[in-house]
Amino acid sequence: MPEDKVQISLRLPSNIVERFDALSGHLDRDRSWLMVRALKRYLEEEGADILDEAEGMVELDQGLGSDLDEVMRRAREIVTETATGNIRRTG
Repeated sequence: MPEDKVQISLRLPSNIVERFDALSGHLDRDRSWLMVRALKRYLEEEGADILDEAEGMVELDQGLGSDLDEVMRRAREIVTETATGNIRRTG
């Protein structure tokens, strides 16, 4: 099923457009295809990190975070249990 598409206007520095043009010539793809690919990659990587951090901040603002002291206490318990071979299974 084809994706819905929206036409946008974007001002870019000429050197960036020139680089996309050079790449498109070597890859036998059009400039739009390359730009869409670059934008998708950004959204999957850096963009996803930004959205995850923003979501985490909203959760903290809503009081949904974990108490650091409790997390550290539980981590020490796990390390001690692992070191002594006295591992409790949970879940």
